[in-house]
Amino acid sequence: MTTAAPAQTNAQAGVPLASLRRGETGVVVAVRADGEDVVMLESMGLRPNASVRVCRTGRTCVVAADEPGGCPCRLGIERRLAERVFVCSSGV
Repeated sequence: MTTAAPAQTNAQAGVPLASLRRGETGVVVAVRADGEDVVMLESMGLRPNASVRVCRTGRTCVVAADEPGGCPCRLGIERRLAERVFVCSSGV
């Protein structure tokens, strides 16, 4: 007999960065993209435990990112990529 793995809560699974509104903040919990996109997003600072704040939404999302031990910056990323970055929303 096998037991089912516990389901992830919404907080653990996160919500797409693209779903946050202007001014909302969160912490990256996962980047669920293909190889090169993951490398690019993580090299720009969008990796697990990075704090983010949405500055602008639309076809291009502008976010302020600050990873532990890193340097804060603002990034412009395509909406399709922002949909692959999952965050635990902190609100405004």
